[in-house]
Amino acid sequence: MDRIKLLETDIFSLEKRIFPKKICGVYMLFLSGEIMYIGRSTDIISRINTHSNDKSKEFDCYSYIQCDPEDLDMFERSLIEKYLPKLNTDTRTMKLKKKYGVI
Repeated sequence: MDRIKLLETDIFSLEKRIFPKKICGVYMLFLSGEIMYIGRSTDIISRINTHSNDKSKEFDCYSYIQCDPEDLDMFERSLIEKYLPKLNTDTRTMKLKKKYGVI
């Protein structure tokens, strides 16, 4: 377990060196190929690192779409509405999940 945590830490510190500037955009957390969570951030790498320490958001890989800060809400909302990820539980998303019979 400590080895896995060390590896995750090494990967995130490596990404910080590769992407020294903050990346603004919408990110997706995946588990076994399924989108589990969609979020937005003006510093994606730091935000994903935070999620890696959150036991309620299990994921094995991530992806992101870089965008301008003023487009964050629109991109995030459109992706959440399209994919209805399990771990997105805000009121608007839950209404959509009920409408489409996802929950």
